[in-house]
Amino acid sequence: MIEKRSGKRHLIPEINRKYIQMEMQDSDAFIQVYLIDFSLHGLRFLSPVKQDVGSTIACKLSIPNSMSQVVLLKVDIRHIEEAEGGYILGGEIADVDDTIWLEMFKQVHDFISEREGEVY
Repeated sequence: MIEKRSGKRHLIPEINRKYIQMEMQDSDAFIQVYLIDFSLHGLRFLSPVKQDVGSTIACKLSIPNSMSQVVLLKVDIRHIEEAEGGYILGGEIADVDDTIWLEMFKQVHDFISEREGEVY
């Protein structure tokens, strides 16, 4: 796959996935998915449910131990690949309810990543 992002991609190491919660809407309910990486314009995540390329889905991002705010996103699915445990979905962030909270989310992620090994 050709990388199309021009901004910095923030990889979420597997050890940090327990601190970051992500959910996507599937029918009438939100289900847990696992964030793989993100930028301020797009993200990739592991989902147990396949979505269609071109579809737009609602997602929630949160860091329960650090922030009380939940970031609500609309994501346009651009690509999908089968993976162990489900599907890796990649998409462009089409809408975010609060860009300041998305930036805060990025800052908390960077803080956790910079201290990895020092704290745990």
